[in-house]
Amino acid sequence: MRSLIAGLLSVFCVSVALAQEAGDDHRAAIQCDGHWTAQIQGKAAEFSALHGGSAWIPVELQLDQSLIDCADQLHIGPGTGTSWYIQHGMSRLRVEPYDQRRNALMLGSEGNGWVLPLHEERPQLMFWLRVLDADYATPGVYRGVLVSQFMNTQTPWLMSAQKNDVFEFVIEPRVSVQIDAPGGGTGSYYRVDFGSLRSGAFKDFNLVVDSNSDIQVFVTSENQGVMRHIREPSQSIPYRFRLNHRFVDLKNPSTTSIQRLRQRGTWRVPIRIDVPYVGKEQLAGEYSDLITIDVFPQD
Repeated sequence: MRSLIAGLLSVFCVSVALAQEAGDDHRAAIQCDGHWTAQIQGKAAEFSALHGGSAWIPVELQLDQSLIDCADQLHIGPGTGTSWYIQHGMSRLRVEPYDQRRNALMLGSEGNGWVLPLHEERPQLMFWLRVLDADYATPGVYRGVLVSQFMNTQTPWLMSAQKNDVFEFVIEPRVSVQIDAPGGGTGSYYRVDFGSLRSGAFKDFNLVVDSNSDIQVFVTSENQGVMRHIREPSQSIPYRFRLNHRFVDLKNPSTTSIQRLRQRGTWRVPIRIDVPYVGKEQLAGEYSDLITIDVFPQD
């Protein structure tokens, strides 16, 4: 099972007018008048395994006509260096901006962010924020800042105010599992066949886990830890269930917590079912039980 990464919220905006005093060899910075808003749509984020488990967050801009007439490019990012991150506690994720067709944007020559050319004069713009390694990131609320400013390459001193949009991106805990058994296939259902049952018989298989967090496992048995004769239910054979090398009490089920073994990719939790003793007086026939394994992400 899997929980969606969603949530991205524009919290507040701060506008700062950039100015430069006129001198003998410099002109004053002229502000491009106009208003714009940035809608960072975290709930519409797309995930792509082809890009290392990245999350692609769409961003839409609404522009006044005066900005369309004034500027020919948009500068995006924190505007400091070549790295852009969002952070949750001690964990942080790198962010890279892409245009609408998911082409990577180039960094500006003056270190003031990535450059999105404005090829079309229209009141709506769209670009993507790619959050790298989001699929296996530690769950939580990540916070960052989107800085945007409109510029004119033909008239370098012509620019808009600078806007800072503080946003949040929520990564939910998630887990998916399947059963992997030698010779028994892979999937969500597995038939453990002991064949001719004898004392000391056992079967090994694995839970294959794909998770961005620790997990909790809850195991239940329809017959509370015994296999019952399919025609004579009064006849039964006890068995033992081991999860991650520890016995599970199937008469009194409880949750087992298991730490995530790998930061990326799948990992295996070993399971063994064994039959300690089969008496010679045991009624011949087929015995069975149904075991259900529920796995939850650790909040």
